[in-house]
Amino acid sequence: NLNAPARDHFGQTEIGMALCDTRSEVSELDPPLMGTALPGFQIDVLDEEGRSSEIGKLAIARSSPLFWFSGYARSENQSFSNGNYLTGDIARRLSNGQFQYIGRADDVITSSGYRISPNEVENALLDHPAVFEVGVVGVPDPQATEIVKAVIVLSEGVVVSSELVDELRNFVKSRLAAHLAPREIQFVAQLPKTESGKIQRHRLRQES
Repeated sequence: NLNAPARDHFGQTEIGMALCDTRSEVSELDPPLMGTALPGFQIDVLDEEGRSSEIGKLAIARSSPLFWFSGYARSENQSFSNGNYLTGDIARRLSNGQFQYIGRADDVITSSGYRISPNEVENALLDHPAVFEVGVVGVPDPQATEIVKAVIVLSEGVVVSSELVDELRNFVKSRLAAHLAPREIQFVAQLPKTESGKIQRHRLRQES
């Protein structure tokens, strides 16, 4: 109705909007773009040792002119580290200065040395006509650290079978890569969600 372009962006209640792709309309990349830092924000990607990295924790310098968040009430504010605010998200820094969203740190799956975005696997599975809804989580594994598990609500009329399981697994392999294919697939009548409709992956992990 407004005849205005939609653009990729990133923000949080705690900090407002911090990144935006001002150069192009919403991309079809998966994981999606977050854009570049808006004026007033100094943004970095940090590894586990707190050093700048290509992929890692999205961090915003607390010295940024537009950073106003002072912390959570009655909390030790563990989101603050070495002058940075850690957003709780994992991101990738691209060579053109853009940032790419990988996922929430709690949701990212570490399997055999790979960092896997649940969204990426979910989006691939949703392209299969048998899948109505899906949530992807990591399940502890003694050898791989975690394995990929897909919890699926099937489309109306689709019947569960071992052939369907193999078909879905191979579908992800063909769309993405072998290490992204779910090792476990569970079929359910419905997925746990928040009041706003977001899938509660922490509940899927607890129930696995």
